[in-house]
This record gives sequence, C-alpha cells and structure tokens, in this order.
Amino acid sequence: MTTPNTSSGRLKILFLSSDKYPPFRPDVSVLFARELVARGHKIDMVLQSIDACNKDHTQEWSGCRVFVGASFDGSSKISRFIKHFKDVRHDLKTFGVCKKCEYDLIIIKDKFLAALIGELLSKLFNIKYLYWLSYPFPEADFYSVETKRARYPVLYKVRGWVRKQILYKRVIRKADHVFVQSDEMKKHICSMGFSGENMTPVPMGISVDEFDYDQNLLAKLYEKKKRVIVYLGALNKVRRIDFLINAYSEVVKSFPLSELYLVGGSENQNDVMELMVQVNELGLEKKVFFTGFLPRDKALTYLQKAHLCVSPLTPNPILALGTPTKLIEYMAMGKPVVCNDHPDQRLVIEESGGGMCVSYETISFANAMLDIMKNPQMAVKMGTNGRDYVLKHRNYRMISKMLEDKFIEIKNIV
Repeated sequence: MTTPNTSSGRLKILFLSSDKYPPFRPDVSVLFARELVARGHKIDMVLQSIDACNKDHTQEWSGCRVFVGASFDGSSKISRFIKHFKDVRHDLKTFGVCKKCEYDLIIIKDKFLAALIGELLSKLFNIKYLYWLSYPFPEADFYSVETKRARYPVLYKVRGWVRKQILYKRVIRKADHVFVQSDEMKKHICSMGFSGENMTPVPMGISVDEFDYDQNLLAKLYEKKKRVIVYLGALNKVRRIDFLINAYSEVVKSFPLSELYLVGGSENQNDVMELMVQVNELGLEKKVFFTGFLPRDKALTYLQKAHLCVSPLTPNPILALGTPTKLIEYMAMGKPVVCNDHPDQRLVIEESGGGMCVSYETISFANAMLDIMKNPQMAVKMGTNGRDYVLKHRNYRMISKMLEDKFIEIKNIV
C-alpha cells in the first residue's frame, strides 16, 4: 500500500460520479480535475465512458487517474439497463482499488447505489466518506410525474422512492459530510429535520481565465445606438424561452434599435421551430437571431458583443434549489444582467449589484432590460460590479481553496 502525504495537507481522493468520461461539467472538469489537482492533491476518478466501450480501462486525464468503465450504446429500455448494469459493476471494482491504494477521502457525486458502496468502503478501509449532491433527484422524479412530463410515470415514481430512501434515510445520516449545490438546497434538506451541521453548500462557479475580459469594452459598446441582448443556454421547451421573446417584443416597442441573440439550441428541433414561429408571428424575424449549438469559444464571442445578458428561469421548485451558471458567466464577461426572482440569482444580484432581478412577469422583465439599455453609466457600473463579485465569490480558484480547507478539516476529525 502507498501512504498519502498528508503531512503537508495534501490529500488522496477517490471520486465516483454520475458524470461520464470525459466529464464536461465545470464542477468536475475545473474544480476537481484542474484546481484541486493544481493545489497538489491526488485524485483518482471512477467514471463510465460516455461513448460505447466494451472494456474497462485506466486513463490519465487532466492530472487525474481515471478508471473508465465500459458502456453500451442504444436508447431502448434493454440498452439503458445494460448501461446501468455495467456502471454498477464498475463501481463495485472500487473495493479492489481501495485494497491497492490508501485514500484519505471517498467522494460520491450524484450516485445512489454507489453511495451505499461508499459507506461500506469507509467502514472497511477507515476512510472518510463524503457525498456531493448537485441536484434534487428524488424530488425531480416526483415532480416529473406530477407535471405529466415523465416518459415512464411508474418507473419515475419507483425510482424517486428508491432515491428518496437512500438519500434521506442513509446518505445524509451516514456520510461524514455532505456537499450541496446551494444554500436553498441546504434549507430544503434541513426542513426535513436534519441539522445541517455536516452540510456545506458549494455553488456552481467558473474558471475566470476562460473569459476574455476587457474593462473598457462595454463603455465603447454603449457609445453606439444599437443594443445587443444575449441569452446563452438551452432552448428546450421546459426553459420557456417564449417568455423571453414576449418580453423582448415589449422592448422593441420602446427601443427598436436592438437585437436579441439566442445562443444555443435544443435536442428536439421542434422546440426551436416553435420559437421561430412565435418570432415570425410577432414580426421580430429581423430582430431575433438563432445561432444553434456552438463551440464554447464561439458562443463566448457573442457575449463579448452584448450590451446586456439575460437569465430567465421558469419558477420551478426543482430549479429553485440550484445555482445557474449562465448568470455567473455573463458577469465574468463584465456584462450587466437581467434575471428573474430565483433564490440564487436574487442572492447574487443583491450581493454584487451586477444587474436587476425582477419578478417572472413579461412587463417587469422588459422594463428592467430597457432601464439598463437606456442608462450606459449604470450598465457599465453593473458590469464592473458583477465581474468583481465573480472574482471574489464564484471563481473556482477561490472555491477550491475553501473546499481544500473543508476536506482537510474533515480528514483530521477523529
């Protein structure tokens, strides 16, 4: 067995996640695989391949050793079952991994059967066991059934019940510590009778280095008469981008020299077609532009040209527990933002002064956009405030230091 060097505070971590390999979510690819590795910690990941793959294998990736699990292609029920079976079988191999290598911490992210494996591993090998919850999966399953969006209602009910039992009757009670997505998610869990003493919110953040920021750019853009509004994100029907288009139709009445860019797309092209029909019916076909899915670097070029960015979120008890990333991305580019009354969005705007947070109502949203567009000095001030806030509070470099301190504290608890 190798012994981790914790005398200098450096940790050896075994990380199991529902994210596929290679992971793209920034809380894995940036926070763990870049920032924590850069701080000197050794991280081994257990992930299932995103592509069809017949054999398990080991891969070096971004400074981590990744145990990549076999996967299976296909979307049928049988295919999905085989994929899940291979995933569970791969997670079970962590018993052999822990025999060969001594870890300080085991972290299970967004997996439920693996959470039970993590609990057992912690007992067998005397390792601290942490759980990372980025989304309220049991509640989401039940909500999908209630709103008639579940593809297989009975299956979703059963899955939601199983997840609920594992999460709230085992994981929250047995894990040495639990990391959740937001303060709101922590409040939600505590409302079920948990104290929250072993719970830490870790909001979604960004790598500021990825955002090309020019502190003078926004002021120069506002010297022009035309205003460019940008939405960056999915156009799936559940996102209700029709709300944004309706709000923009009110903006055009007072500010015709403006354009709205919808940077993103939907896996269901009918969702985008419905939005295009709406745009045509409102006579906005020369004002609203659809870019479709774009590589990240190209998508960010639209943010550079923006006078204003928007983050409308449909009021939803599930989404209310998360921390939207797009708002932080806008602010990292030094752009003023308009968003609606969502717990984390409201918190960020109140603390930063980086934009306006209004009710989810067409006229209110439109008026907020107009207020910023017509006031260049206010827009530039908001952009600067937002950028400063992200650097201090939502930069993964800063978050990784907080997380490192918490990990070491947990490791040293007897």
